[in-house]
Amino acid sequence: EAGLIEMAAAIRPGAALGQLSAAWKTGAQAHAHNSGFSLSGHWDYISVGPALSDMAAVVTPGALIKADVGTLVDGYSSDGARTFSWGPVSPLAADIFKALEAAFASGLEALRPGNTFGAVHATMLASMRKQGFSEYYRGHFGHSVGGGVGIEEWPFFSHDNPEIILPGMVVALEAPFYGEGLGALMIEDQFLVTSAGTECMNSLPRTLRDLSLD
Repeated sequence: EAGLIEMAAAIRPGAALGQLSAAWKTGAQAHAHNSGFSLSGHWDYISVGPALSDMAAVVTPGALIKADVGTLVDGYSSDGARTFSWGPVSPLAADIFKALEAAFASGLEALRPGNTFGAVHATMLASMRKQGFSEYYRGHFGHSVGGGVGIEEWPFFSHDNPEIILPGMVVALEAPFYGEGLGALMIEDQFLVTSAGTECMNSLPRTLRDLSLD
């Protein structure tokens, strides 16, 4: 999150995607050093504007900026995502993000010990459909987080997955939308499952932040 804060400070019209990636890495590395952590790796999937794979994109007014990022400490992974803009976004993007917020909230309510990973997927998909996105589909709405097997670790919040959610699990819950010609929007937080429910490991607002207002 220190990296996301550094990246957000670098967002302005004309800023290139590569600059935002570099700012994120600088912020994450500096915080790790100051906190006594030894990073064994870091990664970022940042998109800027309507073309999802344009690595030369620059920030323009109203463009969506999605940052899906993580660090590794002694091999243990983290994962989280936030969405930003510079100036007001299109009405469609605003409507989509509102639906993602509702889906995320419903998934978080279903994320509890004894429930299944598949039930969380069904809850979030039903929420998106209820919000009017009848053709929306995701293979998964998040995954477990651990060490040594990559960024995304099984079990997944996927269709009909019967795996039971248990206390002590660490998971990343995500609500993404990718639209070529529109851009990417995403909410993702990491949670520790406890006997009473969940403990969130993130503190940044989950809102779609218009940084021109900061």
